[in-house]
Amino acid sequence: MVAAQSYLKLGDIVPARRNFDKAMSLDPHQPGLYTVGGMIMAYAGDLEGAAGTFQKALEADPNDFEARLRYGVVLYEQRQLDAARQQLDRALAIDPSSLLARYQMARVKRAQGQIAAAVEDLERVARDEPNWIAPHVELSALYYRLNRPEDGAREKQIVDRLSTEQRDRQSKSRIIDPRFPSP
Repeated sequence: MVAAQSYLKLGDIVPARRNFDKAMSLDPHQPGLYTVGGMIMAYAGDLEGAAGTFQKALEADPNDFEARLRYGVVLYEQRQLDAARQQLDRALAIDPSSLLARYQMARVKRAQGQIAAAVEDLERVARDEPNWIAPHVELSALYYRLNRPEDGAREKQIVDRLSTEQRDRQSKSRIIDPRFPSP
């Protein structure tokens, strides 16, 4: 299972799946295993498989925060907004401080037309994690939608600054020897 998680973090799905399958054959009751499997399936684009696997994870442990969160995201992507909101509400009940869960909840609220509530959640996320680009992107769009162009422009400036900083960090991390940039 640890190998599957490691390969998943690297974005290498084939060995992640292979190690997940091996872990399943050794001990299908290992805590958290179905959650890892659901994450692998979601990453690979198998939303139906991921949803079923997350459901199995939640049957085994109804308080599995990661499974609730990820299942809510899958349901959102399938446009099952009420079900997604229910899973995200439960995830936030388990961990009210989770910025990722709050961000995903804001996306669901936006999709349900609750723009002001989505903005409130996104403002909280952006305040608590100011260098995370995604909430600023969402806020920029929603501020314009709410006819708040000054706020939208401010968020766009933040997005531009953070994007530039991210590109700079990425370009610097590719240089092994400053005289010879890596491919």
